[in-house]
Amino acid sequence: MGITQRGSTTNATTATANSLACNKPTGVVSGDVLLALVTTNAGNITSPGWTKIGSDVGTNPFGATWLYKVAGGSESSSYTFSNDSGTAPPILVSITAWTGVDTTGGPVGGSTITGSATSSEPKNIPGCTNTPLALPFYSRSCRVSHASSDIPTFTASGVTEKADTGVYSGATVSYGHAIYIATEATGNPPSLNVTESSTSAETDNVVASLTLKTLVTSVSPSAGVAAITASGGSPSLTLTESPAAGTAAASVGGPGASVGI
Repeated sequence: MGITQRGSTTNATTATANSLACNKPTGVVSGDVLLALVTTNAGNITSPGWTKIGSDVGTNPFGATWLYKVAGGSESSSYTFSNDSGTAPPILVSITAWTGVDTTGGPVGGSTITGSATSSEPKNIPGCTNTPLALPFYSRSCRVSHASSDIPTFTASGVTEKADTGVYSGATVSYGHAIYIATEATGNPPSLNVTESSTSAETDNVVASLTLKTLVTSVSPSAGVAAITASGGSPSLTLTESPAAGTAAASVGGPGASVGI
């Protein structure tokens, strides 16, 4: 069935704080995988029960962090993410939930995250290294400098947007980030160009890509045996299944064809 989203993306923003709570997506059950993108000033981003996938910073005190959590039997209604920088900057949090993920050895197949201070558009997000069947994710976090609420928004082609949110600090900067997913595939995901639409001067960007491993299920051949046979002269087709619970057969021949169970 592949990986599918559980509920909708939840977002939370604040203009100035050292921590921020974001609601859990609706419908999450045990075994689902939660992903969180946190955009704020550089620092160690933590939340109880969450595992960091990766983080990076630009040249200013600005950074982005990806984290994941495998849902247990009882989950709180929201999760609080904290930054130890002590500077009370803007914070953005976006959480998505996913079912059909292979969590053996961890749900993430591969990841890469890079910060820069360049302001050219679009920004290219490199694909990460990955081999099994997986769902690719891309993100771009951006800091712009200005004296008005020109919050960054983002566009990309050939992918599905899962988040696009931002906040104005109330002073001289705005922060924004976006999340996209591509189509499940094997191998290394391609790169993605993402454009930021703010008319203000960009001072920092952090781009990232990661994959969630697809849970692949198979039917054991010990459950039954299927055979197809054909013979000449008087054409016939026979389908036979011998499950543990009993035996079933169907046959089709020439004149007087019959089907039997």
